Amino acid sequence: MKFFGRFFLNNLGVIKSNKEAENEEAKQDYRDLILDWFNQSGLSLTEFETDFLEPTIELYRTSKRTSHYFAVKPEEAQSNYFDALSLVYLAFHDPNESFFQKIMICLDDPENKNKFPKEFLSRRHYKSDFPEHLPIWRTILQACGFLEIFNALTFKKLRSRERRSHIERVLREAVYSNGPEVLKAWLDYIDNRAFYEKPQIYLDLLSNAYFQNPAQPIAASADLDQYLMQLIEKAVEEHNSREGFRLHTTILREVQESFLEFQQEEIFRNTPSQKRRFLKVWDFPKAVAAVEHYTGRVETLLEHIMYLTNPGYYFRDVEWFYRELFQMIIDDHRVSKKWMNDLLHWFPDCLSSVVIENVHLPLLQKIAPDIRMGTELHSKVEELVFVKHFSKAGIELIKTIYRAAPEKDLILAHKIQTPHFGNSDFKYGYHNLNWNSDKGNYTKLKAFIADFSLIVPTALKRVVSAYSVDDMTAFQINIDGENININSAVVENFNEILEEKQRAYRIIPIPLLPYTLRDSREYYATAISFLNAEEFNFFRNNYLEPHFPEISDCRIYREMSFPDGSVPSFLEFRQAAQAKRRQTKSSFEKNVNWQWFKQDHIDQLSGKEKWYPLMDLLITCKGSKTPQKKWMEQMNKAIDDFGRDQYFKELTVLITDSIRKDFWFFDVYAQALRGIVWTCTRQNPNDVSLNIVRTIAESSYTKISGVGPRSGRMGNFALQELVNSGSETAFGILNIMRNKTKYQRFIRVLDKYMEKFKEASDIPDELLADRSIPHLGFEGCTKTIQVEDYRVVFELKNQKLVKNWYLGDRKQRGTPAAIKEQFPALEKEIALEFKHTNALVKDLKHRLKTYWLYDRKWSAPDWEQYILAHPLLHMWIEGMIWCNETQDKRFLVLGDQKIDLHGQAVTVEKTDVISFWHPVEAASAELTAWQQKILEEKIPQAERQAYREHYPFSDRELSLTATPRFAGHFLEVRKLMAIANAAGWIFTYVHEDVNWPRVFIKDLNLTAHFKCDYSRLDYAIPTQELFFTEGDTRKITYGKKLEAIPLSRVPAKTRSEICRDIDLFIATTSVAMNPALAEKEPSLGNYRDDFHKGRFSDNAGAAVRKQLIAQLIPRLGLNSPGFEGNYLLVDGKLNQYRINLGSGFAQIRQSQQHLNLMPDIQSVRKDRRVQLPFKDDDTLYLILAKALFLQRDDAVADPAFKTLVTGNN
Repeated sequence: MKFFGRFFLNNLGVIKSNKEAENEEAKQDYRDLILDWFNQSGLSLTEFETDFLEPTIELYRTSKRTSHYFAVKPEEAQSNYFDALSLVYLAFHDPNESFFQKIMICLDDPENKNKFPKEFLSRRHYKSDFPEHLPIWRTILQACGFLEIFNALTFKKLRSRERRSHIERVLREAVYSNGPEVLKAWLDYIDNRAFYEKPQIYLDLLSNAYFQNPAQPIAASADLDQYLMQLIEKAVEEHNSREGFRLHTTILREVQESFLEFQQEEIFRNTPSQKRRFLKVWDFPKAVAAVEHYTGRVETLLEHIMYLTNPGYYFRDVEWFYRELFQMIIDDHRVSKKWMNDLLHWFPDCLSSVVIENVHLPLLQKIAPDIRMGTELHSKVEELVFVKHFSKAGIELIKTIYRAAPEKDLILAHKIQTPHFGNSDFKYGYHNLNWNSDKGNYTKLKAFIADFSLIVPTALKRVVSAYSVDDMTAFQINIDGENININSAVVENFNEILEEKQRAYRIIPIPLLPYTLRDSREYYATAISFLNAEEFNFFRNNYLEPHFPEISDCRIYREMSFPDGSVPSFLEFRQAAQAKRRQTKSSFEKNVNWQWFKQDHIDQLSGKEKWYPLMDLLITCKGSKTPQKKWMEQMNKAIDDFGRDQYFKELTVLITDSIRKDFWFFDVYAQALRGIVWTCTRQNPNDVSLNIVRTIAESSYTKISGVGPRSGRMGNFALQELVNSGSETAFGILNIMRNKTKYQRFIRVLDKYMEKFKEASDIPDELLADRSIPHLGFEGCTKTIQVEDYRVVFELKNQKLVKNWYLGDRKQRGTPAAIKEQFPALEKEIALEFKHTNALVKDLKHRLKTYWLYDRKWSAPDWEQYILAHPLLHMWIEGMIWCNETQDKRFLVLGDQKIDLHGQAVTVEKTDVISFWHPVEAASAELTAWQQKILEEKIPQAERQAYREHYPFSDRELSLTATPRFAGHFLEVRKLMAIANAAGWIFTYVHEDVNWPRVFIKDLNLTAHFKCDYSRLDYAIPTQELFFTEGDTRKITYGKKLEAIPLSRVPAKTRSEICRDIDLFIATTSVAMNPALAEKEPSLGNYRDDFHKGRFSDNAGAAVRKQLIAQLIPRLGLNSPGFEGNYLLVDGKLNQYRINLGSGFAQIRQSQQHLNLMPDIQSVRKDRRVQLPFKDDDTLYLILAKALFLQRDDAVADPAFKTLVTGNN
């Protein structure tokens, strides 16, 4: 009881407010305050360090939770723990509130960068971290409890129930570590403090299950309930007296049981969190009964609910409950102005939209005609509407009050003439329209632009959804074909346009009320109106100067100028303009939103005049999920009249040219884009039309750093329309996008829509993916397009798509001049078609790896029809090795032939099963034979196959559930994240606890995990093991146990491809490649040394290089006696050398002295003797270049090199 005796019996007096404490003395350094506290307390700093600090730090240094921090950053850890533990020690032995208040002010200072002590105080301190040192644990627990409670009470951090739960936790831990007798001491301490939430804390304790559980030792205090009730009654009485409330203890308890503890009811707990918003208040009988019980006492019930819930914010999963509850309570009830004024006074910090929209505004609307201008209630209403929660209902409330005011004409003329509101900092000339305050709908901004467009025809092109320091643009408009970026000073920007265009109106900010934010700067809620010169002068003389003299001479008013002449008021002008517009038939050519689009895009198409009637229909498109039937019929007829094939060709040009611009995802343009998608999918979709939808989907899901996809809504719409088309080609396009993209969010969405498509199809999944690959009009390896007397031929040749023009049988050099001059738009269409075709052809190459990863197998007829005979896919499978599993034969595809290892033709029967050959399943002799054939006959392979790195597993390894073959490496975290995510794996900073790279193999329903010892603070992490689980287990958490399956259950090809990815991760992100990082920690330096010495280099890539170099030694005339383990041996004239086949590092053979060589590898690449079937292994070329360099070591002119190699003879 030493701590509690000192703490509770010490009369520390009244603590001053934060501001008084700050003003009392200048800011002090944290360490200085700690030393001052030691000096005043009389405690020995030496004893602290020897008896408490050193043994405690040793515990944290060896604790599983914190040992890593000490290992990675020992000096920083030592310093931070000194700061935290010294505070704990002082708080335990000399709990001085005055010093602690100064320290908290110091830690909260924005200039203070030492955040560790505050983090330490709020951290859970586990008993398991102190197995034999319980006194130390109790010291930390008790001191942190005192500091946390004091911090909460002094700095007013208890307004939410979640915050108050910290107090309950502290009391539980105090009881757990010191017994129930300490609880009363804590309660007495709280009782002696005056603060707003005191009754709430006591009520929370009274209902806390821990303190009411008979199994807990606290139950020994038989009078706990009675004592708490006495404290509650006393606290409520004090609160009413101090705050002016009318709370009653009994009602508070009833309200808490009925409306705050509904989350404990079975129906709430058994409903998934994402579905709780569909529950109703009627599902909670206790709450409904309580509402009925308080019928006629609405004010009393609302006062108690709002006090207990502290309605600054409600969590999303309970918002629905309070929204419906308040609606049920209020119903048609009418309150007095006095009570409404009291309610707004009692809860001035209420910012919850749930309360404002369902309590404040409905009640105020009923008494609005009785609210007088200039009263206290009127001021509170304006603050509520203009500052706290700007909404349409709030504006209507203000208008109702203004219309009933004696100053009716003046107020209406200058406060609510137009429905545009904002805020201004007149001191700094800052005038802003609330353009982005309605959750992405931008209705206020669009209404403002609609009014402005009556004066100057204006198109709103796009609104910036994310703030950027580099680009201050808020939104973009187009006037007379010119794009204009508008920044946050909206009023000033638009007034400059009006002045430049010599218009007779100006946008005037009309101040409504001043308010102050945390920056202590004064702002004004404003109504923004269009005024002419006469109205402006009247406003300034009769409203601004009398009511807001402090800003009447601001620059925006002082420098306001108008052109000469008299014009009607804007209200009159708007009525006339809108009436005229209603009488004029809208068309694409005259629509202000589309005039710039016509000029920039439509008029560049070959059939531009025919596009105008099409666009007339497109801009009238309506609907979100399905088009209107009449509109779709009209659109299809117009496309048929245009020519369906020509429409899609020109639409390809239109979308390709414009889809990268953000306007397509905003407002009227987004709706027209929906119409375009419908024209591509709803009527006889083909390869071309569906590829247009693909372009839109991929562009929509282009990732914007820090934001996400450009438009997930439009992307999902396009993908759903691909599904709705029912075309197998559409599924092929979904599959191509899935194989191509590395963006995990897009992958998940694509998987979702592919599943939707498969649900509606009776074709097996794998066969559907093959059948759905588009042909794009190719016959064999060519596609021909006729243009007058010319023809252009797209040809698939040597793993490339080429384009050639012909006049008759004569091949032309490039695009003929006649085509460029007479058909420029058509030439552009053909160029874009070639570009799209080429992109699709390249994307199809990605399918080859999936054949291994998914362990694909085909019936012979399906393989021949959908793989071998497919014109776009054939180019990639030519030169690749296949396996007839039924006949146990391997064969090579060359042209239209299937030949075996000996050049003999192979026949395939209809009942045979075909698979994609992989070296992991081949015997050594067979693999070597195929490698020699590929190399000697110079057969190119689209995907490295014969020389592919492969990873066989032993029988013992296959019996395990995890393999440690990749353990012991240290990888750079950021590089690993970049490389892994680019390869389609998931590894991001989203996870705070356990985290490592993992990938879901959907077709096999397996997830591969490359486990690492991850820490968010580390720059390098150690690797552990590879394991697989069933199902999609990419989402990992600290407490989630993953059930690894035996490695034997994973297909050999799949295992090998996953291992190949991991080998790539290690090769590209290993700390061994970064000397600067390796020097930061001894263990990393040792790892790098081991890596350089070749201890980690005996991998699959090295094995493949060894096989290939063995065949190249005689060709290149290498002076090599062969290999020594994982090294290529090279004999020079001056010394003998060895080159590591994994890393490419070169050493002097006898001394193992590292040689830092960087020879030119381009000469090796160009050497005709080195024509490899693949070109993606730079390390192989580097090894060959070093070998050729070292065997001629006597020809090296560098004296330092010669000294090095001759000195080791």
